[in-house]
Amino acid sequence: MEAKAIQLTKSIDDVPYKDYGKYDQLLAEIEAFDIDLNEAYPWPTYLSELLNAAHRKLHSSTADDPFAFGPRRGQLIKKWDRLQVRAVGNAWSRRFPRLGHAAPLPVEMVSAIASNHVADTHSTPQKMWREQTDFLINFALVCKTWTRVAREMLYRGCIRLYSPVSVENLHRTLSSDIPGPRPILDLIMGPFIYPSKTVQLLTLCTSLEVLEISSADLDYSKGGFPDDFVHLHELRLSGVNLRMLASLITRCPNLRTLRVDDFQNFSGRPRPFRSGGPPHGDSFSDIPQPCYNLRELYLKDGMLTEEQALWLFSSSSGTLERASLRGIYSPALPSILKSSVKFLQLEEAEMNNAPLAATLREYTSLEALCLVGSDWPWASLFTGMTQPLRELSISWSPAGFAALEQHSGRPSIRSISTFFRDPAVERLAEVEAHPIARQLKDICTAGAVMLHWFSIPESSVLPMTPFQFDWT
Repeated sequence: MEAKAIQLTKSIDDVPYKDYGKYDQLLAEIEAFDIDLNEAYPWPTYLSELLNAAHRKLHSSTADDPFAFGPRRGQLIKKWDRLQVRAVGNAWSRRFPRLGHAAPLPVEMVSAIASNHVADTHSTPQKMWREQTDFLINFALVCKTWTRVAREMLYRGCIRLYSPVSVENLHRTLSSDIPGPRPILDLIMGPFIYPSKTVQLLTLCTSLEVLEISSADLDYSKGGFPDDFVHLHELRLSGVNLRMLASLITRCPNLRTLRVDDFQNFSGRPRPFRSGGPPHGDSFSDIPQPCYNLRELYLKDGMLTEEQALWLFSSSSGTLERASLRGIYSPALPSILKSSVKFLQLEEAEMNNAPLAATLREYTSLEALCLVGSDWPWASLFTGMTQPLRELSISWSPAGFAALEQHSGRPSIRSISTFFRDPAVERLAEVEAHPIARQLKDICTAGAVMLHWFSIPESSVLPMTPFQFDWT
């Protein structure tokens, strides 16, 4: 097919800002430009640059510009945005050729094509997520059948909102769907979003299955939230007040995974805390206790009173199998979770780890244990532990390795993992050459025990262990 092209007189950036006659001529020329996507032709490479420049010019216009606040300005911006989207669609239509009416692909095949390129989950890296979203947007521009498939997948996957504008846009989209808004299943909301906007959006997201919020100001006890998040099975929060959070948790009867980072267990001014003493915090006695049965619990950096721990987790005392407690001070928590937890990750909450280490004996069903940090009472750490541990993972330290050497002879042990944080990854060879490390390796080889080594930079998160702990 013969290619079409258009030659514009000059770039909009070449037009003097006060030369309204030439500016008007150029704008009129752009206004007259359009494309017909029913015909295939190469998109002019310079046009997208021109449209972007014009868009910037209008957005930066001042009151003395005749186009600054007139209807023409708004119409031009809308048209340029539409042209850019159609341009992208035209480019992608060459990758996905337009389908003739005589031989359309079945919807199942179209869905398979989209699914093959988009495997979005809650843990998808941000860069990959953006690429997948762009893919689906372009995918939707091929034809109506592909649009329906892409639209369903766009809202079925994980939606990440990191600005008030993105929250407002999604809220407007969902509001236009009332009384039957499209289901949002997986939602991440970053910090710096107004609490009122968050409440307005969540009111329309009654089908949520996974929710992540980073907001210290959001008061979940106020009205506006749905009565029940009956579909929610995973909740991730950071920088929250537990008192405010309690009202939301009671509305999640089917919650299975709870992750809370950097939480505050009191309102108002904190009271003095003495190391080793009981923690202070708000009472939840006036709030109905949640009825969920958690399977996984991830807590990081915070304190829990005995009353708070009972209120939060007593309903899950027989169901919770995985627990990651990193920097958590709660003397009562082990006695609540002791009978059900099989996979446990601990990181010191105080300078003295002896009290925390003593709680290990209380976890009677423990099968896999991960200890983060090197300041543990290694000599007595495993004394008195009778659980049938299958997997052990610890931070590197000669004393820790010596303890593993003594403990690796237990018949139940099948896997041992060691890791250390160091900017120089090459130090792994030095660690493996340590006399105690060599002794441990020989013992593991003789006992058919798998020995894993991890070396990671200081700024990185810890690696996945053989028993698939989530280290985030």
